[in-house]
Amino acid sequence: MKFNFKFLFPIFVAIVIGFLFGKVIFNEYNNTLTVTGEGKIIYFIQSGIFSNMDDINKKYSNTDNILILKKDNTYYTYFGMSLNKKIATRIKEYYEDKGYNIYIEEQLISNEDFTTSLVEYDKILNISNDDKDIEIIEKVVISSYKELVVDEY
Repeated sequence: MKFNFKFLFPIFVAIVIGFLFGKVIFNEYNNTLTVTGEGKIIYFIQSGIFSNMDDINKKYSNTDNILILKKDNTYYTYFGMSLNKKIATRIKEYYEDKGYNIYIEEQLISNEDFTTSLVEYDKILNISNDDKDIEIIEKVVISSYKELVVDEY
């Protein structure tokens, strides 16, 4: 009985093609996991973008009450943040009434301790009817963010 090698070539090609397709699909699956990752979308209440700290100090009398983040030699200032879009809009309107130009910016935060505490602060803001509470609670939120997220890096 003679062995026929004509059958080996298609089997070998099928195995190679299957391996390559599997590798491509597996790599796409891994990329999806790293892109989506874990974390929650947080609505940051952005008050301005500055090129240096002197401009920030001129605009705000007390920089302890705001969050200042530096990205690519640009300073971003924030008055607060929330997990709830409705509450973020309420905070935005509060600061707009005080004369600031405010933007809501979405960011993905994966620090579970901070997001858990932010849920509690959002509950307080949700039941509060006094707009003065917004400023007090957001000062605490910013302080918590500085402690739990900024200091982490």
